Amino acid sequence: MREEDTVCVGSDGLQYCKVCGEAKEEFFPEGGFMGMKKHSRQCACDRKAYEEEQKYFKDKEHRELVSRNTSICFDESRMKEWTFENADVSDAVMHKAKKLC
Repeated sequence: MREEDTVCVGSDGLQYCKVCGEAKEEFFPEGGFMGMKKHSRQCACDRKAYEEEQKYFKDKEHRELVSRNTSICFDESRMKEWTFENADVSDAVMHKAKKLC
């Protein structure tokens, strides 16, 4: 969706989001800053999209890190899919290791 379709100008001269209704601009307090009277801000839709994007990239980075570490640590192909769920936890050492995770 284009920004022109989701933004309207309110009676106060600020831009508002048509989806969530929050302001996309805000006035500077006490008369302005460096000659400007208003500045941009994120509406609820923009904040949600930004948070989802950040979560996606953080999860992607974590998956890549786990994949890299797995390939470094487990050089045998049968061990690459190893998890505590398919391990024999009757061994005392494995039981302690699972508790730590």
